[in-house]
Amino acid sequence: MDKYAKEILDLLKNRYIQLFGNHSFKNDSEMQSYWLENYEDNLFRPMDANAAKAYGQGAGNEIITGKIGALKSSSALTYNLFWNQAAEIIKSDAEGRIGEGTYKVEFEKRLRTLKSSSMPAHLDAFLYCPQTEEAIACEMKMTEWIFNKPGTLRASYLNSDNYFDSKLGKAMVPLAYELMKYEYPLPVREDYPCGMEHYDAFQMFKHVCACYNACKTKNPGEIRKLTLVNCVWTLSDPTILSEKSYNKYMSTLEMEYMEFNKFKRTMTSIKECFSDINVDFDICFCTFNDFLSMMSKSTEELNYLRRYTML
Repeated sequence: MDKYAKEILDLLKNRYIQLFGNHSFKNDSEMQSYWLENYEDNLFRPMDANAAKAYGQGAGNEIITGKIGALKSSSALTYNLFWNQAAEIIKSDAEGRIGEGTYKVEFEKRLRTLKSSSMPAHLDAFLYCPQTEEAIACEMKMTEWIFNKPGTLRASYLNSDNYFDSKLGKAMVPLAYELMKYEYPLPVREDYPCGMEHYDAFQMFKHVCACYNACKTKNPGEIRKLTLVNCVWTLSDPTILSEKSYNKYMSTLEMEYMEFNKFKRTMTSIKECFSDINVDFDICFCTFNDFLSMMSKSTEELNYLRRYTML
């Protein structure tokens, strides 16, 4: 583990201990020293049967592996924000995109992307408000954007015949090439690397397919508006980092914003496909703190979530 990663993880660990005391951490490795021995110590409230099933069967097998006990777990971040499987949005985002209302929340929502794929997309949280027929599909990021590289795209996404809807496939395939990092002529591969340095564009690309399929297969008119949201954890005060880490963090954050905007511009034409099925679709980026500020939360919840907001 490099000094940069250690410094950020130490911030999370020290903040947790400051708020909740020195619980038992694993000691199998340096990285696991930031994992709680009992994953439930990483949660605001114990999971009910539905939540436990969702995370037990999710893409990362979070409960079975104990990964949800990691302080940097985006699954824990998601659960702690939506633990009661409801979200009361009391004010919109800065762009005025996300509507007010009471939303039902599903964790680890599985949605099909391609006809040929046995691997559905897993949305961290899927919010739906029946009164307004509005959905919010959340991809939550904690430290992935800081430490990890973007994922790849399987070759099957480059064949429009593999898509459930031929019009969507014909629209998406050229965009996949735009987001790809490749040499000409394109080599034959099973999967292709992303052309972005930090932003996980291909994951969001798959989520767009999944959201479209969800809207089209729902009862007509059940979803009239859908926003695909990247909700990203950020430091409220990056100056608490050392000078070298601060510079690296700010550079990465700037790149994350820039690459998201590039992704959003690339995907602009897809709105027409959603319009054809009478769905108002858009893609948004917001920080965890900003998303939290849109929600109605008790004092107890807000105090707990200070472990993330650092306020």
